Amino acid sequence: MELASEKRFDEAEVCFGKALESAASDTDAVYILQRLAMVQRTLNKPPSVEETLEKVLYFSSGPEKQLAQSNLLLQYLQSNIEKALSLSTDLMASEESLLSQAELDFFLGTAYLLRGDKITEGKDHLKTSLELEPG
Repeated sequence: MELASEKRFDEAEVCFGKALESAASDTDAVYILQRLAMVQRTLNKPPSVEETLEKVLYFSSGPEKQLAQSNLLLQYLQSNIEKALSLSTDLMASEESLLSQAELDFFLGTAYLLRGDKITEGKDHLKTSLELEPG
């Protein structure tokens, strides 16, 4: 993290990659991957961030997996709407989702609105999200 705090992001990215190779556990891997994703975001590398967050999701379990699902969907909303739609839809139909129905409706509705072709459906999902969790 010292390299990142000194704004030597390219070097930090390489160091995190090397550290990942020697991760002793999935928990260690998740920690390293999360930091790597932050550096990649700073370097404006959306495809790399997506790939790294997909790995975070793979290695995560329990409460970390819920956060990983949310972080990946947020990244997809910023960089790949089609993947956001696909993952949101898949999670809605899956037992694997740790996100609430309201969260899934929020992500799906936002993705539809950002894509711009299913405005009414997007608004309906956002309305459902607010009805399920009004605060």
